[in-house]
Amino acid sequence: MKITKRQLRRIIKEEKARLLNEQGNYAGGPPSMDAKTADAAQLLQTAYYNLDDLVGGSTDDGIVDDVLMNMELIKNALHILGVVL
Repeated sequence: MKITKRQLRRIIKEEKARLLNEQGNYAGGPPSMDAKTADAAQLLQTAYYNLDDLVGGSTDDGIVDDVLMNMELIKNALHILGVVL
């Protein structure tokens, strides 16, 4: 099975965030972030990267616009949590 450069970058970012989270220093988030908030932020990051992969492979402009709008909402939520993509 082959993976694209985009998928590899996403996997590396997710793994880095997971490792930093396990060390108690969540990637991009404040050190005081509680475990539930950190877990929610990590799920939002994963959803963002999954949607980004879908947009890259889609040819339906209507779907792409909807996905991009939802990606922006997720990005805003992560920004509020103090997480940088």
